[in-house]
Amino acid sequence: MLACALPQRNLSDLEKYSFAEIMVSGNSLLRKVRDEILQKNNWSRQQCSLTKLRSDIFRLNKPDFIHGVYISEELIDSMNKIRDIEYTVMCGYSNLIHKLANKFAMLKCGLTAEDFYNEGIIAIQRAVYAYSKIKNKFSTYAHWVIRRQMICAVNKFKPLSGLSAKATELLVALEQTKRKTNGPLNLEIASENMQLTEGQRRTLNAAMSVVIYESQIPQNDNSYWDTEEKKPARISFDELFKKLDLSDFEEDVLNTFINTCGKRGWKTEVAERWGYSRMAPVQVMKRIRQRASEFENYFKDAA
Repeated sequence: MLACALPQRNLSDLEKYSFAEIMVSGNSLLRKVRDEILQKNNWSRQQCSLTKLRSDIFRLNKPDFIHGVYISEELIDSMNKIRDIEYTVMCGYSNLIHKLANKFAMLKCGLTAEDFYNEGIIAIQRAVYAYSKIKNKFSTYAHWVIRRQMICAVNKFKPLSGLSAKATELLVALEQTKRKTNGPLNLEIASENMQLTEGQRRTLNAAMSVVIYESQIPQNDNSYWDTEEKKPARISFDELFKKLDLSDFEEDVLNTFINTCGKRGWKTEVAERWGYSRMAPVQVMKRIRQRASEFENYFKDAA
């Protein structure tokens, strides 16, 4: 247990929902006011950040003007409500931060679990004051923010300042190639797909040794999973289709995605066959993935 660790608290479903509503309401109002300030003063976002505006509002005891825009009592109350629940929310996600901190410490990059835990605390605070879309669960959003903060901490500890502009361009191109092929690539396959020269290959290899990617985070750490959690058993492909109860279009989308291994052009192929836009298969795949979450291990293997 870390000396600076927050006490752990289990949040009920009712608490999670009410807290999410409070955060969405307050943060959405704050963004609207910030946009009004930027428009009225013809400023850029750097000249009036949400953090600075929030601090100014916390100092107000009654409605007033900030940068020429009226700050209502509703906004002041909403921001105070978020501040009131901030500590409770942080305690509710302390266990998640612990698990991710221990997981990232396995990278042995020079940062300890305590270092990652502190980064997680910073991340959950940012998440509380940035969450503004109720359609996305706060738990999902918080998990993503915490992971990104920890990955950034690793890369800051292994600074990228030594990379040349060319190396940075190659790293960006590599990420784009990974997305197109829908999966990780080793250096040999990536070099072939990107048609790199021998010099570019050596540059990319050196750059890859400096950067830590999310895909490199250990995924098989047993301590990360709750002891009660059981991983789903592998099921047959036909059983998966029956469980998901897919429509004809959804079934065609999933079949095409799996048969082509998600390679470039599969969306166009399905869209042209059904007369839909190319975004339709993408949205369908998202829905299928959500419904197939209980069969996650099988779905990843099949895809």
